[in-house]
Amino acid sequence: MNHKNTELWSAIQSETNDLTDLEQIVTDPARDADFIALIESLFATLSAQTSTPVQRESARFNRRMILAELGVMTGASILADVVSGINASPLDAATKAYLVAEIDDEGLDLAHPETQAMLQSFVDSGIMAQASYDGLIALTIDTPQRFPGLKRGHIQNALQLHIGGNI
Repeated sequence: MNHKNTELWSAIQSETNDLTDLEQIVTDPARDADFIALIESLFATLSAQTSTPVQRESARFNRRMILAELGVMTGASILADVVSGINASPLDAATKAYLVAEIDDEGLDLAHPETQAMLQSFVDSGIMAQASYDGLIALTIDTPQRFPGLKRGHIQNALQLHIGGNI
C-alpha cells in the first residue's frame, strides 16, 4: 500500500459527498463523462490544497525583492522604517552603513533570529508598525502544496486502487 495513494484517497473521500455514486462513476463505462468531470473537479480542488506553512531557514530579501513582493508604496515605506531603525540603533557607524548597503545588495536575511529581533526592536521603539514587521516576516513563510506534482492520473490511480480494495 502506497502512503501517497492512501493520503490522496483520504483527501478524495473528504471532497466527495456520495462514495457509492463515486464507485459507480469509476466502474461504469457508460459514465465516462461523469468520470472525467469528477477527475477534473478533484484535480482542481486537490491541486489548490496546501500544507502547514513553514518558515524558511534563510530568506534574503533586498530592496528590489521587497518592492516586488509588497508593492512599491508599502515596500518603500517599510524599507524607510528599517533604515530609520538601523540609523537609530546603538550599532557603530560602520555596521549601520553595512546594513543599509546590504538592503540594496544581498538583502537582509529576514528569517534569521537576530534580524527578526532587530526588526522587532524597531516595532517596540515605535519606529516600525507591527503590520510592517508582520509583512516582512510573512515573506519568510512558505506554504507548500499538499500534493506537489499532482496529476490527474494520480487521482485516477487512487480511485481505481480503492475500488480494487487496495486502499
